[in-house]
Amino acid sequence: MIKPMPQIAGCDVRFGAHSEDEDAANCMRHLLSATAATGFVIDDKLALAWGDHSHHRRLRDCGLFVRKSHLAVMNEHWFLSEHFIDTTWCLNWQAALVQLPGAFPDQKIERFNVRKRTVVIPRATIEAIQS
Repeated sequence: MIKPMPQIAGCDVRFGAHSEDEDAANCMRHLLSATAATGFVIDDKLALAWGDHSHHRRLRDCGLFVRKSHLAVMNEHWFLSEHFIDTTWCLNWQAALVQLPGAFPDQKIERFNVRKRTVVIPRATIEAIQS
């Protein structure tokens, strides 16, 4: 007998016929489509941030840390939680993102003197998804 999926308030828990690769790419696309409270779209700001450090702070405020060759996405952050709330990734976007080619879990980001867990995603992987 198949048990029904648990009902979680605010989460759309569904399983589709997508592969892990498709799911990871869709999760990344969803993240890139996010609009911050100040009105910028993550995808647009990230494109600027790769070459201009002045855009890093705005992305950091969204739980994203830009480095020359990669992006670190925090595993826990209020902005990310709100953006993923009505998706299949609402409680576990990091599990999907770590499936991206070259991505890996890391704990090197320090914020407010506390080490934060992140998923590190290569810039080339992100740019392939953007195109």
